[in-house]
Amino acid sequence: MKLETFFEKFELFADAPNAVAKMRELVLQLAVTGKLVEQREREGSASDLMQEIRAERAALVAARKIKARKSAPVLIDEQPFDIPAAWRWARLSDVGYELGQKVPDRRFTYIDVGSIDSDKGRVSERVETLEPNEAPSRARKQVAKGTVIYSTVRPYLLNIAIVEHDFEHEPIASTAFGILHPFLGINNRFLFHWLRSAPFTAYVQDGMKGMAYPAINDEKFYSGYIPVPPSAEQRRIVAKMDELMALCDRLEAQQQERDTCHAALARASLSRFAEAPTPANLDCLFHKSYPITPADLRKTILTLAVQGKLVPQDPNDELATELIARVATEKRRLVQTKEIKPEAPLDPISDEEVFPIPDSWTWLRAGDLCRPISSGSTPDQSVFHASEGIPYLKVYNIRNQTVDFDHKRQFIAVSHHEEKMKRSRLLPGDVIMNIVGPPLGKVAIVPDSFSEWNCNQAISFFRPIFSEFSPYLYTFLKEGSFLQNIQLIGTAGQDNISVTKCKYIPVPVPPLAEQRRIVAKVDLLMALVDWLETQLSEAKAKSTTLLDAVIHELLNPTVEIIDLASYRAAVGCYAISKMQGKRYFGRTAAMKVLYLAQAHVGLELGLKPMREAAGPFDSWFYRFEEQGEREAWFKVVDSTTAGGKKKIEYRPGRALAEQSAQAERAFTADQRKEFDRLLALFSDRTTEEAEIIATLFAAWNDFLIDGHEPSDDEIVREVRENWHEKKGRFTPVLLRKWLGWLRQNGLIPRGRLPRTTHQTQLLLN
Repeated sequence: MKLETFFEKFELFADAPNAVAKMRELVLQLAVTGKLVEQREREGSASDLMQEIRAERAALVAARKIKARKSAPVLIDEQPFDIPAAWRWARLSDVGYELGQKVPDRRFTYIDVGSIDSDKGRVSERVETLEPNEAPSRARKQVAKGTVIYSTVRPYLLNIAIVEHDFEHEPIASTAFGILHPFLGINNRFLFHWLRSAPFTAYVQDGMKGMAYPAINDEKFYSGYIPVPPSAEQRRIVAKMDELMALCDRLEAQQQERDTCHAALARASLSRFAEAPTPANLDCLFHKSYPITPADLRKTILTLAVQGKLVPQDPNDELATELIARVATEKRRLVQTKEIKPEAPLDPISDEEVFPIPDSWTWLRAGDLCRPISSGSTPDQSVFHASEGIPYLKVYNIRNQTVDFDHKRQFIAVSHHEEKMKRSRLLPGDVIMNIVGPPLGKVAIVPDSFSEWNCNQAISFFRPIFSEFSPYLYTFLKEGSFLQNIQLIGTAGQDNISVTKCKYIPVPVPPLAEQRRIVAKVDLLMALVDWLETQLSEAKAKSTTLLDAVIHELLNPTVEIIDLASYRAAVGCYAISKMQGKRYFGRTAAMKVLYLAQAHVGLELGLKPMREAAGPFDSWFYRFEEQGEREAWFKVVDSTTAGGKKKIEYRPGRALAEQSAQAERAFTADQRKEFDRLLALFSDRTTEEAEIIATLFAAWNDFLIDGHEPSDDEIVREVRENWHEKKGRFTPVLLRKWLGWLRQNGLIPRGRLPRTTHQTQLLLN
């Protein structure tokens, strides 16, 4: 892929993390390695430039304007990468010089590290002018217009700049800078870019010393290496970088604008769904154009659930007031039978604590809904066991709103559980919540993997009077808005909720039947959100992988075939070479395989497939056959099948192997692997089967190009009715069978261009 194509196709990589930043890094890497612009022989060699610089240095030394300095050549072992033949490796002291030091003797402009605008690579407007008696001791290094300054203290921060203009008062820089005033023929912008590059940064980091303020000394800095292009090429590199960096800025601005619009659309969709949770508004939440974050979707679903807006109310349901009357009756019975201890009445719920709920709902404090709410404790270390006893939970066992006991599992002795910690005995179905944070709001239902559990003091537990309440109570606590009304107790940087405040949590109580519907709906939607999150994660991972692969290819280009026609012919020869001797392989199968090489494997063959009787076909193939015979790649042979049908097949020629090898060198490893798999799939397919497979794939792919995800019936109908009149001979049952074969063998279209076209459409175009 060419760099221009990479930028044109940026939307394919835009969702990868730090996509624009990686593009900038790529441009810089290409620039300093000689891969950004072409080399031109007429521009001479860097050897000539370095000879001119040596003469200039000698003149400056003779005039006592700079000090003499010797530098060692850059040895092969030091060179971090290969450079073009016309370039040369040099030391920084070979391409630039210091302007000396002085103690300020009149009003001056002081350039410190804080004066650097590192993003723009220049001295900012924040420079201050000082009198000599105000000068700090480090204000010593002289600079001038055109000088490049490099902060040698914490150099990884890339405080690098070019002094772009003259100052009214003499500029003097801090001794924290390495000073490089370029010799004639060295472009200060190229020098600036090299100092920011990954190879030079790695060199500097290897030479840093110090802990609080790691730095590199001047001698190490000036000994740093630099690849030097001819002067004219330096200018072209800088111009190209400016062009591409400006493009990166525009792409970044477009991305930010897009993200802002998407965020606004997402908020509007969430608000619309919250106001009216209809199926149509639900669809808006899963719109492809502006994906809403899974966290926001989960929050919205839970909020609607506990507000009574997620499922419709049923007038036949038992009223919540009748339900809580039964709860109160059962709780009195438990107290009378001494199964639980009596508790002091809780204060009534005030209007300030609640939000609107359906008429069939009511409010009840958690303490009235549950058996006595409590928390656990931490026993002596001697009570703990690694693999037997009662499972003991800590907050770190509540992960992703479920109990994960495999994470740092531990047990306590059964005797201690039954005696000293019986108050915090947990049973399957209990709802637990952390009351020590941050963060607060970790909630889970105790699973039935053990018959009894216990927990520490950072966990409170809720056991509803009726166990059927647990799933809904868990949903309510997971929603978490109740935390806004709780005054937290803060100690040692922690946020704590007391057990008493847990009892006072107001819970909106729906009828029991509606609770079940709410929980079922939440589970369904959460599964959908989980799926969406996986899809987004996979898409981002694929974008990242694709971006990294393209960057690697641009930095390490594979052998390129000179032109499209040669590449296409080489791929065709590769297919014929691999399929020689296969019983059914001939012209029809060859063309279908090449179509799929483009549409499925992704080889850029430039085919323009037409909807022909035998499936997708490009008339280029006839010219390829003529060329193949002319170049002795293969011989085109007319033969007859066992069924008496004519068949065009190919006999290998003396030049076929070289053509095939040329394609092999051009493939990436993944392309070759998938193309070989495709050829293997077609090795025992009859001519008619190859026709059916390619036609189904093409029809399906065309739908995707048009932005429509088709059903199997639509694909079958497209093949039989809209492709070619001869396709009507294939029954729907047969076509559905081969659709299944496509899926089974991983030949799933992705809407890759170009679309197939009818012959008449092609002529009109």
